[in-house]
Amino acid sequence: MAVGATRQLTATVAPSDAQQSVTWSTSSAATATVDASGLVTAVANGTATITATSTVDGTIKGTATVTVTTPVSGVTVAPTSASIAVGATRQLTPTVSPSTASNKSVTYSSSATGVATVNASGLVTGVAAGTATITVTTADGAKTATSAITVTAA
Repeated sequence: MAVGATRQLTATVAPSDAQQSVTWSTSSAATATVDASGLVTAVANGTATITATSTVDGTIKGTATVTVTTPVSGVTVAPTSASIAVGATRQLTPTVSPSTASNKSVTYSSSATGVATVNASGLVTGVAAGTATITVTTADGAKTATSAITVTAA
C-alpha cells in the first residue's frame, strides 16, 4: 500500500453461524492504523500486522501483513550536461523524489555507447568525440532524467 492509501479488511469467523464480531488492532500504528470497522490507513514506510480478534473468544484471531511504501514521483540527475575528454570520466548523481521513496534504485543508459559509456554507478567515460545522452531511470515508476554529454578529443 502506498502512504496515505486505505484498504478495507473483512474478517469472517467460522463456523458461519458463530458471532462475527471482532476487534481490530495493529502491531505498528506508526506504519498503518486500523479503525473499528477494519479500514487500514497506510501511514509510513514499513510493515505492520493487522489482527482481527473474536470478541467472543480472544484466542481466535486472524492476521494480515500490510507493507507500506512511498512510490517514486520523479528523478533528477546532476550535472544535466557536461563536457569530458576522450578517456576521461564524470560521475553523475541522481536524486530520487520524494526523499522518503521506498525504492530509490536507478539504472543508467547511453544513447551512443561509441561516444560515451556509463556504468551501473553512473560513472560516464568518454570513448570518442561526439555527443551522447545519458538517461537515468528509476526502478519504481520508470521515471527518467537525462544528462547531455559532449566528448572532446584528448
